[in-house]
Amino acid sequence: VAVSQDTFTIEVSDVGFLIREESGKYLIRYRTPSVSVIELPAVFVVCVSREKVFAIPKRCVPEDQMEEIRTLMKDGLGEKYQVWDK
Repeated sequence: VAVSQDTFTIEVSDVGFLIREESGKYLIRYRTPSVSVIELPAVFVVCVSREKVFAIPKRCVPEDQMEEIRTLMKDGLGEKYQVWDK
């Protein structure tokens, strides 16, 4: 199993996720069929494809932006946004 130590930033908007990595930046639109989000108690899991998943620790999200980010993802993804609270 290979573990990546790559660093990235994710900007959440009303159209999708803007991901900035060392290799460049790209936009992942909510309307892309394979894109989904699972909200766990401590992390948002952004599933881009079977090969690409991003984890956003909630401790890295400013408290005053948490609800806005949730709303953007819920509105953009609809049923593809799931909350797993266990």
